[in-house]
Amino acid sequence: MRLRALSVVPVVFCSVLISAASAQTATTLDRFVGSWKEDESKRQLDGAPLMVFRQGAKNLEELRGGEVNPVVQPMVFDAKPHPLDASRQQQIAWRQIDPKHYERTLLEDGKLINTRALEVSSDGNTLTQRTRGKRSDGKPDLQTFVYRRVGGDKGLVGEWKLQSVRTDMPPALHITRLGADKVKMVDDVGVGFTATLDGRPVVETGLAVAGISDSARLVGGILEVTTSRDGEELGRDQYVVSADGKTLTETSRSLAPNAGANVSVYVKQ
Repeated sequence: MRLRALSVVPVVFCSVLISAASAQTATTLDRFVGSWKEDESKRQLDGAPLMVFRQGAKNLEELRGGEVNPVVQPMVFDAKPHPLDASRQQQIAWRQIDPKHYERTLLEDGKLINTRALEVSSDGNTLTQRTRGKRSDGKPDLQTFVYRRVGGDKGLVGEWKLQSVRTDMPPALHITRLGADKVKMVDDVGVGFTATLDGRPVVETGLAVAGISDSARLVGGILEVTTSRDGEELGRDQYVVSADGKTLTETSRSLAPNAGANVSVYVKQ
């Protein structure tokens, strides 16, 4: 009887520890739960990935999804839809209006998702991108990105570094706890994921680049999200809630060599 009693005690003790750990995880995760709207005045863009266009064998090409393991997308200027992601029936259509103006439309199952207009300045050193689409609530969305040329010297071809971002409505982030150790994160255009806090990757949903996945874990009081494509880690986001629970700070770093950090500050709604 003594041996049976001894064999039971560690099991019960472990169950108590697991239950306590789950409760602690849930309590910590609850601090992140809610809807958060970005305070754009506090945004820092030191680590934004370069936007890259290059001359391919037949067409211009755009490198998408960051500097580590990017997706190469051909730019065929015929204004006709071309397959982008067969798994979600996404298509893109490019047209060149003149040597300094370009337009790309993104469609999914034949439905227009957004329109992206590119304008190269007269001196060739500034690139302005205006993206028009809809948020998940159906409201129109306009984002304006201004880039400075850091590589290449002709037209659109080259490397462009992000200088500023303007939006007609501040970006939002929605975080939900599902159970004791599962989190759902989605932005206001529907890009996001639902993952258990065990570091295992899950496929990103919404208008993400093909092959993108995310994994999440809690490190102390920090919610850490690692983004990968085809199994290769691209970058890492760390989220920290202020002591008063009113602000959420996101620090994003690409895993490219010498990459800086982007910082976004969100206010609890």
